[in-house]
This record gives sequence, structure tokens and C-alpha cells, in this order.
Amino acid sequence: MSDLRSRVSKYKQIMTWLRYQIENGNYPQGARLPSVRQLSLQFKVSLTTVLRALSELEGEDIIQSVSRSGWFVSQQASKSRNLWADFSGMEIQVNRDIVHMLTTMAESGTSPISSAVLGRDMVPDDLLRRCLVSVAKKSTDVTGEYLPPPGYFPLRQRIANLMAGRGVTCAADDIIITSGDSVAMEVALWSTGEPGDLVIIEEPTYFGILMAIEQAGFKAVPIATEPDTGLKLDYVEAVLTQRKVAAIFLNPTLQNPLGHTIPAGNRQKLVALAEQHAVTIIEDDIFSDLHPEVGRPPAIKHFETSNSVIYCSSFSKTVAPGYRVGWCVPGKHYSKVMARMMERTLSVSSLPQQVLSDFLRRGYYMPHVGRLRDRLERCARTIRDIVQNYFPIGTVMSSPAGGFIVWIDLPRTIDSVAFLETAKAKGIFLPKSTIFYADGREVPSIRVCFASADNRQVFAELVLLGEIAHAQMRNKTLC
Repeated sequence: MSDLRSRVSKYKQIMTWLRYQIENGNYPQGARLPSVRQLSLQFKVSLTTVLRALSELEGEDIIQSVSRSGWFVSQQASKSRNLWADFSGMEIQVNRDIVHMLTTMAESGTSPISSAVLGRDMVPDDLLRRCLVSVAKKSTDVTGEYLPPPGYFPLRQRIANLMAGRGVTCAADDIIITSGDSVAMEVALWSTGEPGDLVIIEEPTYFGILMAIEQAGFKAVPIATEPDTGLKLDYVEAVLTQRKVAAIFLNPTLQNPLGHTIPAGNRQKLVALAEQHAVTIIEDDIFSDLHPEVGRPPAIKHFETSNSVIYCSSFSKTVAPGYRVGWCVPGKHYSKVMARMMERTLSVSSLPQQVLSDFLRRGYYMPHVGRLRDRLERCARTIRDIVQNYFPIGTVMSSPAGGFIVWIDLPRTIDSVAFLETAKAKGIFLPKSTIFYADGREVPSIRVCFASADNRQVFAELVLLGEIAHAQMRNKTLC
């Protein structure tokens, strides 16, 4: 790719991304856009390139410059939806699409590019086996018995130590062991209100959060996000001022699917807003240890003053997905969460709890996640190179600080349904965008996962997806 084409590609990428955000109401009329510097960092381009993109959009009367204040969406800009009208909440109906996706993946042995599950070659089998043998030799009675909530005490002690590294001071008796992160999220949500209550979420968001909201019968209030700071706090404040909200439910570190990490300052402001309006924050922090230690902000729960944040996490994305061991730190909601846990499940398997407790006791965890982060970062660099070199102009990819998920926005002229069908015909199964949006919208965006050490198949499939996108663009040009 020549230097000239690269520059053209970059400024058009910025224009495409901004148009899409404005048209979908993420930046309503009159809203301030990210600064020139923010866009420069986000797209990794010069300030001159950003200014060219902004000037082009200003020439189309989509945005306007205000002296010494920045760039704003013009009053003439069109948009397909009004986010402010969604403050009354919307019913979620994604379970059918999600069940279809999960069933298809299970039955077809789907391609790894669609699976956000830690690969077999990333699981520390040798270390876990060593711990399993050690636990078996001790042969305690608890190994084969029911182990009711709150769970195995030594594991809770060691999780409390782990939480200290995330900026949260808690004791073993403050922690409830759950059957994975999903159960932790479910019981957390059920403890905050009643069916019909409003829950603020990120847009797009992890489909597990949408499933929990649908199953509990709550209503979602989707809030637009910034690529570098996450949830737009001015929108959150507007909702909290106008409506009674039960919870703010978010995935603040390496968010699934966008990959952003909310910075410490924004976390503190969010907690202040929630406490001011007596709203519970449910923090799904399952990817925390996949973020590099340098630059990783403390958990949202670190900033609370009223003990009202419900913290949820799991070992599924870092150690062993099949063990299904997660935990919840409910704070002042402890009694309600415990009651919901007893209704939801009488026991969490005792053997995996003991094995993971021994894994932590032996000091295996932190060195393992350090190696995991390094391997994933190497894969991420290859993913970025493939998208830059094989996808059409106008494609924008998220740039997470870690983890194994990226979000790719394809040019808006691409037919998302046709794109997914063509990919499926070539053996690549991708989840529809509908499962990440509260309103079930269909957009040409894809979530790409690379959770294995050997991602050659993922890389090959990604190149093929780039070719499919190019083919659709050419067909559009010919029509």
C-alpha cells in the first residue's frame, strides 16, 4: 500500500466511523465530538489527517467547528434514531438469537474466530493436573459432597487476596462462589430490583448481560460509548436525573465486544453519579487480568463509598473455562444475593473449587496470566496487520489494550446479512450483530476472537473475510 493510499484510507476511515456514530444517535445533534487529539490517538494518525476528515464532514454540513470549544454535530445532521427517546427503556428479546448461535456453534464445531472461549492450548493443563493430584491425595470429605454457598472457604480467602490486586479490599466472608460469571451476573441483577425496572447498559454490550436482563424481565436503557473512555457519562447523568434506575450493568475492562477499558477518572465519576442517585452498579470484570498490569485501572468497586457496587468475575477467561467457577462480591447486597443464589443453585461443584484454590496457593496464577497476556498480544498484532492489509477502505477495528476480542466495523455500504451468509457458506460462522444490541439491530460489524496460541485458522479466516468484504464492495460499485 502506498503512502498516499494509506493517508486516504485513514481519513476516510475516520469519516466513515463518525458518520456511523452520528447516524445511529451515538452523537446526537449538538453533541460534542471527540477532540482532534483523541481521534488522532484512536486511529493512530497525524493531527493533520484528523483535521482533513473533520473538514470534509463540515463541508457536508454534518458537523461544525466552534471556536475554542471543539467540533459538534450540526443541527442539520440526519440520524436514524434518537437515543434520548430510549430513556423509558426497552424490552430485550435476544435469547432466541443467542440460543440459535450457541446451538449452531455446538453442533457444527464452528470456526474459532467466533468463539470467545479460552483455547485448549492456553489452559495450563499440567499445572491444573498437578493441583488435581494434590487435592485427590488429601481426599477430604468435602471433595464429593455438596458445597453450598458461599463456597469453599480457602478459595474465598485466596480470591480476597486476588481482589486486593484489583484495588478492592474484602474478606473471604464478603465473597460468594458461583457457577461461572453468568450466574454471578444473574443473581446480582435479580438482587437490584423487580421486573420492569430500568437497567443502564453499554451499547453494544456483551450478550450475556442482555440475556440476564431479558430473563429477569427488566428493561434496558442503552447508552452510547466512546472508544477510549467507554460509557458516555453525560448520557448516564441525564437518564439518572429523569428516570428511576435499578442498576448500571457494564463490562468496564476490555469490554466485550468493543474492547475499551474505562479509565480510572471516569470510573470514579460513574460511582459518584450512581451513589448520588442510589443506583447499584453491577461490574462484570471477567477480563481484568488480561489487561496489562501497567495502566490497568482499579476496579469500579475500588471507588465506592457506600459499599453498593456488586462485583462479578470468573476464572473462565484466564484459567479453565470448563471448571465454571466464578465469584461475586455483593457488598451491602450480600443477603439478597445469597438468597437468590440459594434459589438459583444449591451447590457449586466442590472439586474445581479445591483445585483452583490449590492453583492460587502454589502461586501459579499470576505467572500464568502474564504468559497468557504476552501470547495474546502477539496474536493481536497479527490481527491488526491483517485488517489493515486485507480489508477495504472504511473498515475500522477496535484497539483493546489486551484480551482476545476485537470489534470490526465494516464499511456501511456492506449488506451485513449477505456478508454473514457468504462467510457461512465458506465455513466461517459469525454471530449476528443483533445479539450485542438491545434493539436487535443488524449492522455490518463483526466480533473476532483469537483465544488460542495457534491462531493460524483464525488468521486465514480473517483474510477470507476481508476478501468477502472487498467482493461486496466491488458488487455495490457495479450495481
